[in-house]
Amino acid sequence: MSGAGEQNSRLFRASNPRASAWVAANAGAGKTYLLTTRVARLLLSGCDPARILCLTYTKAAAAEMTDRLYAILSEWALLDDDALRASLLKRTGERADTAALTRARRLFAEALETPGGLKIQTIHAFCERVLKRFPLEAGLPPAFTILDEAQMQEALTRATDRMLADAAAGRDAPLARAVDTLARQFEASVLRKALGETLRHFKRLMDAGADAEALATRARELLGVGAGETWDGALDAICTTDAARETALKRAIAALMRGGSKDQKLGQALGEFLVASDRSIEWSRWRELFITKSENTPRTKLIHKEAEKFDPSAKDILTAEQERWVHLDAIKAAEISAALVRVAARVLAHYESEKAARAALDFDDLVASTEKLLSRAETAQWVLYKLDGGIEHILVDEAQDTSPRQWNVIAQIAAEFFAGRGAHDGPPRTVFAVGDDKQSIYSFQGADPHAFAEWRDRFATKAGNAGLAFENVGLSDSFRSAAPVLQAADAIFEGPAKAAVSASDTIRHIVTRQGEAGLVELWPLCANDAAEEREAWDAPLDQQSAESGQAKLAELIARQVRLWLDSGETLASQGRAIRPGDILVLVQRRNAFAETLIRKFKEYNIP
Repeated sequence: MSGAGEQNSRLFRASNPRASAWVAANAGAGKTYLLTTRVARLLLSGCDPARILCLTYTKAAAAEMTDRLYAILSEWALLDDDALRASLLKRTGERADTAALTRARRLFAEALETPGGLKIQTIHAFCERVLKRFPLEAGLPPAFTILDEAQMQEALTRATDRMLADAAAGRDAPLARAVDTLARQFEASVLRKALGETLRHFKRLMDAGADAEALATRARELLGVGAGETWDGALDAICTTDAARETALKRAIAALMRGGSKDQKLGQALGEFLVASDRSIEWSRWRELFITKSENTPRTKLIHKEAEKFDPSAKDILTAEQERWVHLDAIKAAEISAALVRVAARVLAHYESEKAARAALDFDDLVASTEKLLSRAETAQWVLYKLDGGIEHILVDEAQDTSPRQWNVIAQIAAEFFAGRGAHDGPPRTVFAVGDDKQSIYSFQGADPHAFAEWRDRFATKAGNAGLAFENVGLSDSFRSAAPVLQAADAIFEGPAKAAVSASDTIRHIVTRQGEAGLVELWPLCANDAAEEREAWDAPLDQQSAESGQAKLAELIARQVRLWLDSGETLASQGRAIRPGDILVLVQRRNAFAETLIRKFKEYNIP
């Protein structure tokens, strides 16, 4: 079978309306085409549009899929017999009879007449719809409101301000110490980011029954820090040497001074440590003898062979000294972790209080409340039945970014799908998921990319036990990128990056754009020349200095584009010289780097 034939065969299997299916699809493999085809085939098979639930990841994706599906159905309503047969054959792999043609032409009107329209929505929109219909069963106020992203951030900002006021008032000593610990360790922007990350994870841990003190204790245990150990006390212990430790260090220094220049440099520095009058003043200098400054990891080579031969015990002495500084870092990490969770707990308490006062839910609450509602046996079946007479087919888009809690909601909806033949009148109910763990937005909304394969195996087992069809399909063809780009992606996942995904097979992308030119060029990283001191009033301007790595990168990009335009570089796909409009620069976000790049383009007269 040809490559195109194999691809079509996989698409037909994946869109089969009588089988559940799990599809691992590479970027550019046609996921939206597959999703719309599966929904269209479900409708062709006679499924009630109201009983199909398609969950997408964003509102934009839901709108795009809805538009594409309506475009297909409206086209079918207008095609003549021959053209419609050809279209149906392409989508289904089956030759349509007269009844199928009639059915296809009616689908557009049926979709339009479905109350509320086709259910193509985000998981949060679905949960909101469920909770709005059953607020009392879910234990919610009937008139609850939903906080959008901006409102959530505003509420969290107010909660943070209230937490700081609590600490400043002096009525809560542990909280005040936690804030003081963080203020001494982080600048404001870094602290905001660290607190944001802590809040994101801590809320889920609290939902699971954890509390701040238990998490702080667990952090100390994992880091090997004793209950009574403090950073100040440990630093004082390191900077205070008894006779035995001084003797040992002098032996190590003597050995180091017999070695090469690096050993002698360390030996000289340790000698200065021993004679320093107040060692704690320069503690960071002594720490850097054993811990790297840039990577913040223990130095791997403390003494070399030539020096070690002079006194074999020197290595053990230096290793013991290094372990003291490593443990000091562990104590600091434990103290910061404890401070973060204590602060986060108070912020969340104020945040939850404000939501309760406003009868408001955030996005996490929507999923959590729906999961709780559907987990209760006395209400779940009735709730699911009342949702337009029951959901019979679930489709999940971008499944690699579905969180464990969201998977639980999906599993509860599909709980009766695999009850076995005879338990349900009519065609089999199905679950369909399409995704790619290589494309996962790691940890976004609590997503676990490895869950994609885990839930595939769970549903496959349920389908097998019930004697129902289950298709495990891989779509490796890429219609988006040229061969060099896909070969680069394959090369990346041949190395350590493969450990980041759950795929057990060799990752490969099949090129469909044969013979088209492409190039992947790797540039060295542009590092900052020196740490730049900023005045507070400079921060809002956020300008990049000429020494910053981002400014250097913007300069290199602008020069390269200018070179292409001046040299008449050929655009192979068009057989002509490159024009400014042919060039697209992708950035992660519109931040200071984007502004710097635009400014550089203007300097080089690039339209």
